[in-house]
Amino acid sequence: MEKEKKERFRPFELVIGLLMTLFVIGLVATLVIQFRPFYYWMVDLLHIPESSGYPRDEVILNFNSMMNFLIPFTGGTLKFATLPASEAGIQHFVECKRIFNLFAAMIPVCGIPALLLARRERKAGRRHYRLTSGLMMIIIPVILGLGCAIDFDAAFVIFHKIFFRNDFWIFDYRTDPIILMLPENVFLIYGMIMVVIVLAVAIWMICSGKKHQCDSASAN
Repeated sequence: MEKEKKERFRPFELVIGLLMTLFVIGLVATLVIQFRPFYYWMVDLLHIPESSGYPRDEVILNFNSMMNFLIPFTGGTLKFATLPASEAGIQHFVECKRIFNLFAAMIPVCGIPALLLARRERKAGRRHYRLTSGLMMIIIPVILGLGCAIDFDAAFVIFHKIFFRNDFWIFDYRTDPIILMLPENVFLIYGMIMVVIVLAVAIWMICSGKKHQCDSASAN
């Protein structure tokens, strides 16, 4: 029986697993970031009007200005509704948009081949790819979650040093007051939501793959 289980894994499943992982990460990141009610909820949860010194309506208005600009693959320039912004601050959001474009591009670029390959596996009666994909998918959120749990400030800095080649992400609230409306805990909560969703998908895929293994063993 042990030999039969080992034979079910094929190296090709790693390709499907990688594509599935990138697809799910791109999809989850895009949906969570673009789902504005998450931020509206955090405005009250984190008492952002009190800490920023701006009324709630103005906080929401300027956040929406930012998010309108950050919609993937759209044009236009960033202009906040009521806030000033420095050239460096604007450039940072331009660089953020490139990352959001990458996440959005991962959805079709990785998702279409992943789903086509998964369909081929299902037609052949194979489900082990789900187990492999789930195990691969669980690695990234676990690493990110542990890093944030151990030292979120350090993880936050490391993230920015990896994805940005300048220090434009270090805002001065006097020239870029939008940062007062985006405290670190906002990014922490966004990250936690993404990690939980990706983990949930990974666990579902692992359980689905395990179930198929058990069903196949019972049939034999």
